[in-house]
Parts: sequence; structure tokens; C-alpha cells
Amino acid sequence: MRANIVRFGAMAVVIGSLFATAEASAQLVVPDACSAPRNARLLALGERKGASLARQAFASTDIASSCDNVDAFADIVIDIVDGLTVAAPSDAALCHFVGTVNGLLAQVEDIQTQCAEDCFLDGDFIGEIAGLLYCELSIALGGLGLDVTFVPGPVGLCGENFEAACFETFESTTTGDPLCEPFTPLDPPADPDFTEVWEQTRNNQCLFNPEI
Repeated sequence: MRANIVRFGAMAVVIGSLFATAEASAQLVVPDACSAPRNARLLALGERKGASLARQAFASTDIASSCDNVDAFADIVIDIVDGLTVAAPSDAALCHFVGTVNGLLAQVEDIQTQCAEDCFLDGDFIGEIAGLLYCELSIALGGLGLDVTFVPGPVGLCGENFEAACFETFESTTTGDPLCEPFTPLDPPADPDFTEVWEQTRNNQCLFNPEI
């Protein structure tokens, strides 16, 4: 990954080497010149403009404001920023530019955070519903049988949070019900032992992108 430099006089802002991850958490260093009143105003204005641009990009045709696409969205934004080479004509213009880039990246990070939270809540809900259904069916029918085990597929930020919440909530829901306890993993195992059935159910119900 090359480092691109934005220059004006003796000032330089390095772009490229800052972006080691797709979390958009890196920010450009704000030059000292941006503390001057006019330049500070333009820096803040640039931050607003960058945030607006990020929201527009997330609402684009290809991304469609979908958390399923948030990883691709962040990668695209960072790759574009990483490829910038700019020669600013003045301190004011440089501060405006730095503000725009930082506002853009900060908003991308905020979008990633919101998607992570939303997907976690979705997984928590599905884990609870799956756990309740597993228990009710197991109790009513004396235990469930085995089915085809779903194979995990690739997941990104959303899928990781969905699965983490779903697995945890499924486990707490099923093991927290005394009537359901015989159908969960026990030490020593129950007879009959439903550990494999429980594990398969948790896997199949909580995978975000199964390759069936």
C-alpha cells in the first residue's frame, strides 16, 4: 500500500499508510494551520461535508443502505481515500480537504458501529426464538432428531455479530429452562444424550450465511 502525500508549502499529510484495516478508524493528522479561525471553520465544514458524502455513498444503488454490504462499503471508501493525491493551493483549502476526509471516515465508522449493533440485536432475537422453539418441541416430543448440518459460509461484520449473539442467546435460553435441561449438553450426559441434536440446532438456526 503506497503512501500518498498532500502537500502545501512545508506541510504534508500522508494518506495510505494510515489505513491498515477496513474499520475506517484512521484519521488524517490535522495541520497546525487549521487552528486559525478561518481554517478551523473550513475544517469543521469539511467534516460535515465528508459525513454527508459517506451517508450518500451508503445509500448508493450498489450498497442500498444494507448492513450486509457494510464491509464492501468501507473497503471501497478506504481504497478511494488511499488513492488520493492532492496538491492544496492554500492552508484553508488543505484544512477543508482534511476535514472532508476525516468526516467521511468518521461517518463510515459510525455506520459500521450501527450495523454491528443492529445485527447483534437481530441475532439475539433469532437466538431466543430458536431456543424457545427447540425447548417447546423437545419437551412435547421427547427430544428431536438429527437433520443435515448446515455448513458455515463467509460472513463479515454483520454476520459475525449476528452469529455471536444468536449462539449466546440460544444457549442461555435452552439451558436456563429446567424442563428443557435434559435436551441440552449435560455433564454427565443424559440418557438419551441430546448434545449432538442441541449443537446441530444451534448451528443451523444461528448461521448467518450457511452454505447448505
